[in-house]
Amino acid sequence: MKKFAVYNFKGAIQLNEESILAKTVNTLTKEQTTLVSFDPLFDETFIQDVNGYQVAKMRFTSRKEPDKTILSEQVDSYLETIDLPQDESSYQQLCNAVQEEKRLELMQYTGYTSKAAIVAVDNSTGKVVIAEARNFADMIMGDLLSCFEGDYSELELLSTEPVATETILTDFLLDERKNLPDPFTLVEKVSLGKKSVLDKKPSSATIKVSKTYPAVDEILSLVTDLGNVVKDLELEFDGILCFNVTNTLSIESVKFLEDLKFKPDEDTSDSVNFLTQYQLQLPVMFDVINRLEEVIVK
Repeated sequence: MKKFAVYNFKGAIQLNEESILAKTVNTLTKEQTTLVSFDPLFDETFIQDVNGYQVAKMRFTSRKEPDKTILSEQVDSYLETIDLPQDESSYQQLCNAVQEEKRLELMQYTGYTSKAAIVAVDNSTGKVVIAEARNFADMIMGDLLSCFEGDYSELELLSTEPVATETILTDFLLDERKNLPDPFTLVEKVSLGKKSVLDKKPSSATIKVSKTYPAVDEILSLVTDLGNVVKDLELEFDGILCFNVTNTLSIESVKFLEDLKFKPDEDTSDSVNFLTQYQLQLPVMFDVINRLEEVIVK
């Protein structure tokens, strides 16, 4: 679990086992370019209750895009064999259709990529956590929702406006003792940049200046003298978890420390290893997320 995409909801969610078992095929058909499926957590178990948390594992499989040069050559070769329309609009529509057809043909031979992530539901705090990046969560969300049942509100991504979060993270850096509540502490790295509201390209508002510290005068001067703000900050939680939090409240580069740094025991069954790991890690994961939300989402 290296990244967390977090969603809030109200009510109660139950994972529907029948719906999940209907989505366990993980082989792409000839017609498919992407596929969302569920993996077993261990043995033939697809849903597991871990201390009140409902846990499943989802996989996203996608065919690789073909080489652009090869695709262009295939399109050009085909267009040379047919009569082309004279008007520009019809010609462009034909080119687009041929390109898509040739793209799908080539993708039959390009191989595929596949990635899986743990999904955990906590009804006590109204949170769903997908242990991957937000773009992965977006790709699997429709299939995940189809496996939910119960009386619950629409899921809302836990995120923040960059400008407000940059101010809070910058305050953490400038005065850790005053502004950063226990048990969070600063660690080693920070990424600085211009305020998002001043950035000419807000979609890439990470003019990064990465520095390693403790917060020496040089680092603080980059903020106070040059008008930079914190875009990404590394924090530690109670000595047991280290992570980066970004200016949109994305949680990344997660590292479990000390006793939570779990390694499977080769002499133990998969089920025991699974339960041991997530009985340790899930409570901490949700505790960090809830406390971080309290601190930043005011």
